[in-house]
Amino acid sequence: QLPLIERKERLQKLIPQQTPRLQYVSYIETEGEAMFKQAVAMGMEGIIGKRADSAYKGGRSRDWLKAKRAGYHDGWNRVTS
Repeated sequence: QLPLIERKERLQKLIPQQTPRLQYVSYIETEGEAMFKQAVAMGMEGIIGKRADSAYKGGRSRDWLKAKRAGYHDGWNRVTS
């Protein structure tokens, strides 16, 4: 039930620095708009923002905000019947 920011701090201490198969993913607390623009410029779909004070919940939650570029299509087609 720890906030995300505290869980990330603990995780960073647990993951060895030079492990090629497992890497800690850092975060930024500001400049979200600039990060989104950079992601789009790199051809990515967008970014996900998470509340720093949110407790862990399996799956997606309202504490996540997905910023997706307009018109993005990854090439996968869903076929429904």
